[in-house]
Amino acid sequence: MKPPAFQFYPSDFLASTAEMSAEEVGVHIRLLCNQWLRGGLPNDDERLRSMAGQCLPSSVAYAKSRYKVCSDGMIRHQRMEEERVKQDNYRKKQAEYGKKRWDNEATLNQPSRVASGSLVATLCPPSPSPSPSLTSPPKRERRTFTPPTLEEWTAYGLSLSPPFPQNDIENTHNHYSANGWLVGKNPMKDWKAAMRTCWGRWKQNPTPQFGGIGKPAPAPFSRNTGTTNEGQTDTREYCDDDCPF
Repeated sequence: MKPPAFQFYPSDFLASTAEMSAEEVGVHIRLLCNQWLRGGLPNDDERLRSMAGQCLPSSVAYAKSRYKVCSDGMIRHQRMEEERVKQDNYRKKQAEYGKKRWDNEATLNQPSRVASGSLVATLCPPSPSPSPSLTSPPKRERRTFTPPTLEEWTAYGLSLSPPFPQNDIENTHNHYSANGWLVGKNPMKDWKAAMRTCWGRWKQNPTPQFGGIGKPAPAPFSRNTGTTNEGQTDTREYCDDDCPF
């Protein structure tokens, strides 16, 4: 495909045609355009005059003096052919660059085909196992909470140092059994942690509310008045969200 346009340098053109008349400049322009489209001009004054628009023979002759006769018998303007060569070289470089880039992308994105017809991975050999980076991380198993029996609750409470009082152990177990083993409004996750919380609060204020191990429990405590039914004030802090202490 022939390029439809050529580079035009106004300053160079005006300098080279300063001594030409308007008609001679018009002839020169038309001849340049015909040379670009045809690849050359015939060395025939009448045909050149026809291409130039039937101008005066003298104008055609003066414009023709700027063209040189080539080995194929055609006449050509040297600067016009230089511009043609520049354009051809530029298009070839662009085509080579595009082909090279396309080949590189095809090499990276597609496997190469060997003579036997099998496909071989270009970048790396196949791995016998999937890459760790492509596999999803293992899901953490959700632990199911199992409420402890009274025996388990008692054994753990007595294993603490100092031991949790027997009556308090039973009452805390009854408390959590009654509220569905909730910590505040949330389901309990670790009953041993709940036991340690109750034990820690009892340890800070060891005054027995339910009596020590083997001792009978005192009269029930009234949360409304802060006293037992026997009129004794209980100084222990209570927190229903964590434990009954």
